[in-house]
Amino acid sequence: MFSFNDYTSQQLKNWEKSKRILIYKNEEMYLEFIDFSLGNSEYKKKLYFGTISKEHANEILLNTGVDVEGFNCALSADEVRKINSSHGDEKKENVRGQRAYTVEDYLVIPFVILSADVVERSTKDYRNKPALLFHKQIGDESFTVVTGISNKHLDVFVQTSWITKKETLPRR
Repeated sequence: MFSFNDYTSQQLKNWEKSKRILIYKNEEMYLEFIDFSLGNSEYKKKLYFGTISKEHANEILLNTGVDVEGFNCALSADEVRKINSSHGDEKKENVRGQRAYTVEDYLVIPFVILSADVVERSTKDYRNKPALLFHKQIGDESFTVVTGISNKHLDVFVQTSWITKKETLPRR
């Protein structure tokens, strides 16, 4: 399992007064961000977990051909709402062989990115940029987190995520 690099004191100082960027501090703060995101469509903040380490970036590059070393791992409030609207309804998800996303499942997103069993480049780009799929088997469920890449903001940003009720990891 990899870990995110912490931000430097200069980076933290630069973002200190940002109206848009939050820096991950702990699980409680993360859950508060999720709650605010789900409860207010006007909430437009973005949460940074840390940067992609050299070792993690090398693994991603090897599997996808995409270099993201030093990029921020980010989740925006808009994407929290998108995941909820696309994958939060139990009836719709059951038809797909998936289960509905819960608030607690958002906590798993960084874990899936850091410890994916399989990382692959999507066959579809996101806004003309590569998209990466991180797959992780946890018990009898497969978690998939799809990220887009922003070279402008140096972000690997969560675009969507879903949970399949059985093992569905791509085979290598």
